[in-house]
Amino acid sequence: MLDRFRPRGLPNMAKNADIEDPPGSQNSEVLAKNKGSYQSWMSSLGFSRNPFSFEILPEALVGYKQQTAELEDAVLSGNKIILLLGPTGSGKTTVLKWLSKRLAGTRHVIYLPKPPLNPDNFIDILNPYFESGFFRKKRAKSIYQLPEFIAEQQKRRKMKYLLIICDEAHEASDEVLKWMRVLGDNVDGMVLILAALPRFERDLGERLETLRKRISVKIGVLSLTKEETLQLIDRRMAHAGGKNIFTQDAIDYIYEQSTGFPREILRLCDSAMRKAHESGAAAISRSIIEEPGAMQPMINASSVPEKQRHILEALVNPAPISHLADLFAGRYKSKQHALRAINNILHRLMKAGLVERNPFEKSYVYKLSSRAKTAFVTR
Repeated sequence: MLDRFRPRGLPNMAKNADIEDPPGSQNSEVLAKNKGSYQSWMSSLGFSRNPFSFEILPEALVGYKQQTAELEDAVLSGNKIILLLGPTGSGKTTVLKWLSKRLAGTRHVIYLPKPPLNPDNFIDILNPYFESGFFRKKRAKSIYQLPEFIAEQQKRRKMKYLLIICDEAHEASDEVLKWMRVLGDNVDGMVLILAALPRFERDLGERLETLRKRISVKIGVLSLTKEETLQLIDRRMAHAGGKNIFTQDAIDYIYEQSTGFPREILRLCDSAMRKAHESGAAAISRSIIEEPGAMQPMINASSVPEKQRHILEALVNPAPISHLADLFAGRYKSKQHALRAINNILHRLMKAGLVERNPFEKSYVYKLSSRAKTAFVTR
């Protein structure tokens, strides 16, 4: 497990007078008069846009300093295949977009938000990228021509380095992943980054060991610290033109509920802003956003014990215990041992509220609870 970088010495910006605006102040009166629509309320606070939309903002990246430094160094050092792992909502795409912008001056970067559906789609992706000017008529006609075609284009265009970034790589078919390995093996100066959910590494070990062995660098992103959560909120609001209006107790609550997952932080902050608008508040305190019977905090997938995590990852698709026993039989002395061990794990997971079961014929089908899906299912 990779250690997260947790910067120290960050200023406690929530104590700044610009953040806390007690009810009854002059600003509160102005906001009450201009409550109106949500957009007009945001404008009265100086925001030109919603600070907490799910828009990817590489310039607002916070935290992960060690990981981004390792990722940049791995690319510049010429490692052929790099693996970036992180749970859903941990900020992988923001890190990738940040890296794309940072290296754009030294590398030709191709970012794929999703893997190709089949290997032939690589032709559709790469041909347009190289079609320009004098070389417009030069096209690869077959997937088998791609390595030679890319090498020729690199030489003609004096393009020494090529970086291909594939997000959501866990969705790729085996054939597509095999061709990614082929390209990595046969194109000089090409670096491939595969970004995926944590289970992807285990899947590769079971399905494509040859590709897994070619991964020279593995980097993990998990979640933000409380200080980095504050930084993210502050930077998002500054990017939208306003100032942080969350009090410290509200930030504490958001961190408790999100456990530092960037996407969940944005969701909670957006909900808090809308509640503040409804109440005409100038500052967002915990009392505004906390509700009785609020949902339990998000799960940090990396904190779940390994055997439990493997079961949860397997239950992305609901299954009976017999299916799970077949899946993990190789890890136990016999299938009977597997059934007993997995049954015990499932009972612990149900007690923790992470797994549910429904009667099916003479047995049960187990599935992830809504709470567990936020950590183990891609949105």
